[in-house]
Amino acid sequence: MNHIRKRMIGCTMLIALILSGSVRVLARPVEYAPYMGYEYNNYEESRAAPVGYVPNGIINSKSLGLEEPMNDPSDFVYDGTDNFYILDSGNGRILALNSSLTLRKILGPFAFQDGSIVDFKGAQGLAVDKAGRYYIADTENNRVLIISPKGMVERIIERPDEALVNTDAPFKATKVQVDAQGQILVIAESINLGIMVFSPEGEFVTFFGSNTIKVTAEIIKNFVIKKFLTKEQRKAIREVTPVNYLNMTLDSKGFIYTVSADKNGIAESNMLRRMNYKGSNVLIGEKDLLFGDLEWNRNYFSNARDVNFCDVSVESEGFIYLLDKGKGKVLQYTKDGQMMTAMGAYGNQSGTFGAPKAVEAVNGTVYVLDGGKNCIHHFIPTRYAIDLRKAFLLTGIEDASASRSAWEAVLRQNSNSRYPYYGIGMAYDSEGRYQEAMEQFRIGNYNSEYSKAFREYRKEFINRNLVAIAAVGVLIIGLLVWLARILKKRFSIVEGSAFSLIETKYAFPVYTAVHPIEGFDQFKTRKLQSYRLSILLVFLWLALETALYFFTGVPFNKNRITDYSAGVMLLKTVIIFCLFIVSNWSVCTLLSGKGSFKEIVSVTAYALLPLLASILLKLILSNLLIQEEAAFLGVIMTLGYLWTFIILFCGMYSIHQYSFSQTLGALLLTIFGMAVLAFLIMLFLTLMQQVVNFVSSIFSEISLRYS
Repeated sequence: MNHIRKRMIGCTMLIALILSGSVRVLARPVEYAPYMGYEYNNYEESRAAPVGYVPNGIINSKSLGLEEPMNDPSDFVYDGTDNFYILDSGNGRILALNSSLTLRKILGPFAFQDGSIVDFKGAQGLAVDKAGRYYIADTENNRVLIISPKGMVERIIERPDEALVNTDAPFKATKVQVDAQGQILVIAESINLGIMVFSPEGEFVTFFGSNTIKVTAEIIKNFVIKKFLTKEQRKAIREVTPVNYLNMTLDSKGFIYTVSADKNGIAESNMLRRMNYKGSNVLIGEKDLLFGDLEWNRNYFSNARDVNFCDVSVESEGFIYLLDKGKGKVLQYTKDGQMMTAMGAYGNQSGTFGAPKAVEAVNGTVYVLDGGKNCIHHFIPTRYAIDLRKAFLLTGIEDASASRSAWEAVLRQNSNSRYPYYGIGMAYDSEGRYQEAMEQFRIGNYNSEYSKAFREYRKEFINRNLVAIAAVGVLIIGLLVWLARILKKRFSIVEGSAFSLIETKYAFPVYTAVHPIEGFDQFKTRKLQSYRLSILLVFLWLALETALYFFTGVPFNKNRITDYSAGVMLLKTVIIFCLFIVSNWSVCTLLSGKGSFKEIVSVTAYALLPLLASILLKLILSNLLIQEEAAFLGVIMTLGYLWTFIILFCGMYSIHQYSFSQTLGALLLTIFGMAVLAFLIMLFLTLMQQVVNFVSSIFSEISLRYS
C-alpha cells in the first residue's frame, strides 16, 4: 500500500513539473513578424535567417492625443538629442515628440515677419539644427523656409536664378539638411545638377556631388545617330540626364549619405553614396556593392533587382538603414555594405506599411513613418539582431577571443549565414592562427580574406621550413638537369635510324610542340596520325578543365559545385573540338586543301599539348599563389593559348600545303564556319523540339477524345 502511495505521489509531482514547465514555455514572450528573415550569400541568393526586427506597436494620432489627426505626414526627423519631429504635411504643422515618442508640443502655425500665417501644406522635407531652427522644404511653393525656435520665419530660400541660367526648371525642394557649419543642403526634384548648397545666410554656394551618366549601348547609339540628324530630329530623341538624388542624411562624422534610383529601377552600386566634403564617394567598396533585394532567378537569368529607395538613416556606430518604398522594406547594412536583415512589408497587419515615407534608427531601434496609415511603426531588435550587431562591432578589435565568442553565438542561431565565418576567421587571423582562419574563410567563400591569411601562413611556413625547402629546391634542380640529359638522348637520332625516339608515333605531339614546322612535315610524309592519341588528348583536355573547375585554389576559385554542368564542360572542350574539325575539313575541301580528315583531327589534337600543360601548371600554382600574384596565372594561360595557336597554324600550313595568307584565311573561315554550324545545330534542335511537342499534343488530343 505504501508502495502504491509513493508511486502516486511521484506521478503527481511529475505531472506538476511537466505542467509548470509547460506554463513557463507558454508564458515566454513570442516575437512575431509578418515577414520572413533572410540574408544574401556571395552569389546574390537569399538564404533563410532569423528575423532581425519585430514590430513593437505604432504611434498614431490617437496615441499622441491629437484632436486633429495627422494628414499625409511626409518626413520624420531625429535631432540627436532625444527629440523627434513629424512633418505633418497635410495639416501644415510639425509635431515635436520626446524620446518616449509622446507628444511634447505642436509647432505651428508659423508666421512671417509681418504677422501673416505661413502655409506649407505639401512640404516634403524637414531638418532641425542644434539651435532649434526648423528648415522646411516647402515643395508646393518652390522654396525652403527657415523658422526660428519662436516660430517666426527668419529667412526664405528661393530659386537661385544665377546658378540655373541654362534651365527654367522650378525650385521644387523636396529634402533639406543642415551640416555642422550651418550650410543648408537642398535636393530639388526638378534639378539634377546635384545637391544645392546654400550659406547660413541663404546665399547659393555651389552644386555638390552630382551623379554621373552611366554609359550604355543606347547612349552610344544615340550619340552616333545624332551626328547624322537635323536639329529638329535631334530634339525628338530623348535626352539622357543624370539621375537625381531622392534623399540624404548626415552621419556623426559629417559625411553625407544619399540615395538615388536608377531610371529603370535596377540595383546599381552608386544608388547609395557616402560623400566627403569634396563630393567624392568614399563608401567602402562602392564599385562592387549592390543595395536592395538582389534575388534573381539564376536558372532563367531573369533579373529582378528592382529597388526604389526613398530614405536612408545612419546610426552613430555606422549601421545603415535603407527604406525601399517599392517593396515596403527597411534593409539594414553594416558600414561596409553587408546586408544584416530586412524588416517590413506591405499589408494590413502590425508591422506592415501602407505608404512608407521616412526611416530613423536610434540605438538599434527603428522607426518608420507611414504616410498611408498616418502613423509611425516601431521596430525593436530580436536576440539574433542584437548578437549580430554586437559581433560586427567587435570585429577587428584587439580582444579576438571576445569577437570569436560573439560570432559563435551568431552561428548557433543561424548556420546559413556566412558572416560568422568571416568574423571567426578575422579573430583567428588577428591571433596569428592563419591556418584556422583560412578554413573559416574557405567555408564562408571569402576569397580575398583567405588570400591574405594564406600569404601570412605561407610566409610563416617558409620561415619555419627554410632549410627543408632549400634542400627540396636543390633536389628538383638536380632532377631537372637529369631529365634534360635524358631528353637530350631521346631527342638524338637513334643509331641505324633517321629519327629520334621522340619522333615516334605516340611521342610525336611532344616533338611537334618543340619543332612544329619540321615536325608536321614529317607528320604528313611519315603518316604519323593517330585517332587514339587524338581522342586521348581531347578527353585529357576535358579532364583538366573539370579539375580546374573544382580544384583551383581558393583565392582564385569563384566556381560553385552545384553550378557544374557536364554539358557546358563538354561544350567548352569536346564539342568545340569537333566543330573546329568539321568546319576546317569543310572549308579546306572547298579551298583545295591537301589535308585529310584524319590529319586535321591529329593536328588539332596535338596542338592542344601546350594548352594542357598551361592548364595543369595553372591548377598547381593557383594553390600556391595569392591574389596579388594572379598575373602569373594570366601569363601562363596566355603563353599556353599562344603556343597552341602557333602549333595549330604550322600544322594547318603543312598538311594543307597553303601559303601563310591562305592558312590565316582558312582559319578565319573555319571560325566563321563553326558559328554557322552551331546555328544550324541549334535550329535543328529547336525544330525537333517543336515536332516532338506537336506529335505529343496530337497524341494527347486523340487520347482525350477517345478515352
